[in-house]
Amino acid sequence: MQMLKMPVIGETITPFPDQVTYDCLSGALNHEIKDAMTLLFYSNYDQEQSGLSIARALVKAQGAEPAWEGFHVSGQMKQFCEISLEPLAHVVTGSKEAGWQASRDEPIGKLALAGFVADWSLRYPDWSVQALFGRANKYAAVKAPEVRYQVYKTLLETNNLSIIKLAAAIPGVKSESMHTQLAPMYEQGILEKQSVIGNNPHLKIVRTEIPVEASAELMTREVRALYDAMQQLGVGTVIAMNDLVDKALEQDDTIDGVLLRDRLHGGPSSGWLTAVQFVDHDLKSRDERSAISITEAARGPVKDLCKGIAAIQDGHDGMTRDAVERAKDILGTPEDFRALIAKGRSSSLNTKRLSPAENHRQLLSIVADLGSVNAEGLRAALGNRLLTPVIKTLMKALIEAGKVEVEQRPRRPHSRSMETFYRIKEASSQGA
Repeated sequence: MQMLKMPVIGETITPFPDQVTYDCLSGALNHEIKDAMTLLFYSNYDQEQSGLSIARALVKAQGAEPAWEGFHVSGQMKQFCEISLEPLAHVVTGSKEAGWQASRDEPIGKLALAGFVADWSLRYPDWSVQALFGRANKYAAVKAPEVRYQVYKTLLETNNLSIIKLAAAIPGVKSESMHTQLAPMYEQGILEKQSVIGNNPHLKIVRTEIPVEASAELMTREVRALYDAMQQLGVGTVIAMNDLVDKALEQDDTIDGVLLRDRLHGGPSSGWLTAVQFVDHDLKSRDERSAISITEAARGPVKDLCKGIAAIQDGHDGMTRDAVERAKDILGTPEDFRALIAKGRSSSLNTKRLSPAENHRQLLSIVADLGSVNAEGLRAALGNRLLTPVIKTLMKALIEAGKVEVEQRPRRPHSRSMETFYRIKEASSQGA
């Protein structure tokens, strides 16, 4: 496919609506290959393309040694057009039967966004837009890439926000559903969550009398031991949570200290829990007790990406023109275009870089070197190549094969939350 015509940039660059950006993020900019396809469509602005012709153009633009070629490319191009580029991103119009053509709606803005994101992806080889934005559910009122983009922008302005405050800053998203939206970003090492109160916060005793209205079911042995301890300590005493649990255990060593600590850490809110208060914290719900922030490793790349996207949307003249020129450069440089396609394939959630056997060998080697390591440690040792759930699945197979054994360790004192550590199973315990 020859580069026939691109949209012509006028003398004045104008801003475009938020929804144009959100649509592009949801259907084109959240995958390197779809971003590359967008560049190809806008390089032939006036020409309709079939799945076959766009596939041929994609292979040709990669040069002599394409990272992706074969008969299946055409089918993937059709699928991307049908489910993403046309209905979600609105960067093309048409159908499988008639072919597709670059959209006439905000062509300069869409081309500039695609060019900038492609350039960003090449400049940050360790970060993929697939990880940053995720997939879009076409049935969702607010798509995940749109939510993630707004999460990043909000946290770049004000880091360390509670889920409640973060959700309040994003229209159409409730704090209840924000947990689901944030989970993949924690998993990818983009965001992190830290307790505002810490794992062992200080509590102030404000009442030592057992509530008159307390039911028999509420007044468990744990609660009675707690009140006995608080009566000895007295109203006004400030004490670390773990120390208070220890005092309760001194009153009755048969109680479940883990259960009592979890209830206390869950938050003084009602009933017997109002006998204590967090010191220096007035927190009414669990969602107020954690602060969300962008990780140090991700902050630079995320800031660069969001700043560029926002500038193009706002009609920044220099940024827009530079992005369009960069789009032309990438299309005309086989090495760059090939690198973009290769990254899209290797970063795809549907693509396995190594076979299970090869992954198993690497994981066994890491466990043997480190002696004892959890899933997060394995992921770090692999350079974040595999997601934590994938690592746990692979390790489960090694456990079942008798090559690895596990050890459960409490995440913190008086906690029922356990963490799994892996170690090589000794030959004698393998029955060898």
